[in-house]
Amino acid sequence: GLVAHGDYLYAILTETRGGYPFGYTPNSLVKLSSADLSVDTSIELEGKNTDGGTHGAYCQDGDTLYLTSWGGSQPTNTNYNPESRVEKVDLGDLTHSTLVTGQQMRDDDPTWNHHFTAVVVWGGEVYLQTTTWSRLQETGGSGGQVRLYKKGVADLGNLTSGDKVLSLDTGSGWRVGMVVDGDY
Repeated sequence: GLVAHGDYLYAILTETRGGYPFGYTPNSLVKLSSADLSVDTSIELEGKNTDGGTHGAYCQDGDTLYLTSWGGSQPTNTNYNPESRVEKVDLGDLTHSTLVTGQQMRDDDPTWNHHFTAVVVWGGEVYLQTTTWSRLQETGGSGGQVRLYKKGVADLGNLTSGDKVLSLDTGSGWRVGMVVDGDY
């Protein structure tokens, strides 16, 4: 992924190692001069496997960057990755923190077997998309599921199952993503 802030571009990089199931290193955020693309600095984040091909895998709100990550490999059975997470980065000083993890969600909700896959900030609210390839039997049906959550920006670190606004059951195949349309 790539975002711009001030006189810099910020590249979000994910690295895999080995064959499937791939090993992932923590994501890197590389600060590049917009004048000549020279590297100013880079930092290692906590999340692994931010899917830059997914619309909404990351979102910029002013000088804050929000990122979702799968947490590493994507289990295709009913397992979830406890390291899936949402992080935020202050693009001014490059401080960063994890706001919520898959493990925190599972501790709150025994039906959680999802991964954080997209984030949008709009009107002081954060909208999170989470997905799973295979639903737990106690949630009914078969196939995947997409859940949408809504929380105030300042309170995102306290996300719970009570913040879920929608669950969409899917069949055998799907493609995730989320964007905001400011004119809608």
